[in-house]
Amino acid sequence: MAQSVPSASRILPLAVASGALLLWTALSRLEVFPSTAFPSPADVAHGFVEKAWYGTLFDDVVASLFRVTMGFCLAVMLGIPLGLWLGLSVRARVALLPAVNFFRSLSPLAWIPFAILWFGIGDLPSIFLIFMTAFFPMVLATSAVALQLANSDLPGAVAWAQKLPAGAARQNALTNIIAQWS
Repeated sequence: MAQSVPSASRILPLAVASGALLLWTALSRLEVFPSTAFPSPADVAHGFVEKAWYGTLFDDVVASLFRVTMGFCLAVMLGIPLGLWLGLSVRARVALLPAVNFFRSLSPLAWIPFAILWFGIGDLPSIFLIFMTAFFPMVLATSAVALQLANSDLPGAVAWAQKLPAGAARQNALTNIIAQWS
C-alpha cells in the first residue's frame, strides 16, 4: 500500500498533463476557437523553435524577467516599510488599512486601462501591473507580522539577550530566540 502512493504521485501529474494536452489538441482540431486565438500544440512548439532559432526567445525572456523583477522589487521596497509602519503604528493602521484593503481587493486586470492610459505602451505598464499585484499583499503580510511581533514577547526576549555579555552565550541566546519565532 505504501508503494502505491509514490507511484500514483508520479503517474497522476503525467496523466493530468497528458489529458490537458489531448484536450488542447482536440479543441484546436475541432476549431472551437479561431487558430489565431487558440493555436494547436504543434503550432506553439513550431513557434517556440522558430523564436529559439532566430534568437528572439532569449531577448523576450530577458525582457519579461526585467519587468517582473522591477515590479516585484518596487513592491518589496515600498510594501515592506509601509507594512512595518502599519503594523507598528495604530494611527497609521486605522487611517490607511481600509484603503489598502480596498485596493488589494481590486483585480490586477482592472488596472490595465489605467496602466496604458498613464504609462502608454512599453515596459512601464507591465511593471506597474506587477507592482500592483505584489504591493498590497506584501503590505498586508508585513503589517500582520509586525503587529504579531509587536504584541509578542519577542522584543523583550531580544532585549534580555542583548544584555548578556558579548560572545557565544549572547549569540546562542539570540539564535535560540529567533529559532523559536521562525
